[in-house]
Amino acid sequence: MFRVWFTTTGGANDRENPETMATLMSQLEHCPYARYRPATSADNADAIIFIEPNNHKLWNYPKTLIHNELIVRFGEKCFAHDYSDGGVVFLPGAYVCTPSKDFDINRARASGYYNNIGVYNAAVTAAGMDRARKDNIQFLFSFRGALSHPVRLNLLKQDYSEVKTSLHSIDRWFNHTEAEKNDYVQEILRSKFVLAPRGIGTASIRLFEIMQLGRAPVIISDDWVQPVGPAWNDFSIRVAQDKIADLPRVLLEREEEWAQMGELARQAWEQYYSPESVQFRLIEYVEDIMNARPASHDERIYQREWLGLAFAWRQKWTVPQRLYYKMSGMAGRRK
Repeated sequence: MFRVWFTTTGGANDRENPETMATLMSQLEHCPYARYRPATSADNADAIIFIEPNNHKLWNYPKTLIHNELIVRFGEKCFAHDYSDGGVVFLPGAYVCTPSKDFDINRARASGYYNNIGVYNAAVTAAGMDRARKDNIQFLFSFRGALSHPVRLNLLKQDYSEVKTSLHSIDRWFNHTEAEKNDYVQEILRSKFVLAPRGIGTASIRLFEIMQLGRAPVIISDDWVQPVGPAWNDFSIRVAQDKIADLPRVLLEREEEWAQMGELARQAWEQYYSPESVQFRLIEYVEDIMNARPASHDERIYQREWLGLAFAWRQKWTVPQRLYYKMSGMAGRRK
């Protein structure tokens, strides 16, 4: 038996708060995978997993970790699930947006979003049988999202007039109306392929929503590290960020495969990213990291780096860098 304790550095105003952690512990009690069970306390847990909020990676965050009681007492068994845009690997664990150049397989596993903490767009789940319909297809490909990265700006500048598409920019983030959420879902359901370009982070929740809705995602993110497990090549297409002008040609060549790819995408979502399986996968990643460690592993070595100048510079946290980004209006941008 592998015993798990969920916790967070999030506060009362975060979705990842102590009350949510209690819910996750309760869900784990009923996990269909008998090997994984909730610990009765952090003391007797085999692994302590911090489910981290999206907005926690600020310049003073390392001190939050350094002084966390559980990390001080049980540093070797502390891990994280992190879906923040920066994807900085502090604690070892499962990371959604860590760029390939910073990805250390000894400390991290690529992950999907931990959707047991709640679903932002209930219309995705409510689509139900609509996703099985194939008689309402209107577009070869579509995209609807914020222009939070140059590749997205580039998409909207392209001339794709030789094929039927639906491309829309929006200026909202986590404040969409119910009508807008439904429009987003219906557009996906009317498309054979759906673009999943990177935003501020290398990944986007839309990739997994596309899979959930049974459509074939087109991943446009050079630095994204795909999670191990799903047969990505069977149900998705990756296009380099500097090749987006070729999208009509690439997708027309695969057009006859769209329905089968969409079904395979849905199956992969059910197996790896559905609420019934995502908790198991997260714990599986953590256990895999633990088992791969050498006996001499010392987590304190990494913790000392967090407070160093070199580390702060890489994250653009030094005072000159913070002043520059504040003056340039880039601070606080969200995808």
